[in-house]
Amino acid sequence: MKNLSGKSGIIIFTLLIVALLFLVFRPIPVNRENSIVINTTVDRVTEGSGDNVILKLNNTSGVFYINHGLQKGLNLDTLQKELQNREVSVLYLKSNFFSGFSPVKGTKYITELKLGDKVIYSEL
Repeated sequence: MKNLSGKSGIIIFTLLIVALLFLVFRPIPVNRENSIVINTTVDRVTEGSGDNVILKLNNTSGVFYINHGLQKGLNLDTLQKELQNREVSVLYLKSNFFSGFSPVKGTKYITELKLGDKVIYSEL
């Protein structure tokens, strides 16, 4: 059997690395089928880096965020007054298999936020 050292070994190794990187960093489509729904109470609303809106939710672990929410017209003061200590419905994106290896483990990307029947935010 021929040794895989040399050019062919490097090419195979490079292709494997590219395939692995694709699996790790491929985006998950934003839709209802890829989202999980929870109903919970909002403890507080804060600003995160990159104009993200961060929600601290009661009885949940992880960081729930609206990506670039402030750039999309959301207002922190209004959200805090409207949502604090109120029950909301949060849809967040399911994580993929490789999310467990992510350095930002425990972050949950909000795809929709509702207060009763009122949609506060939606990407769907």
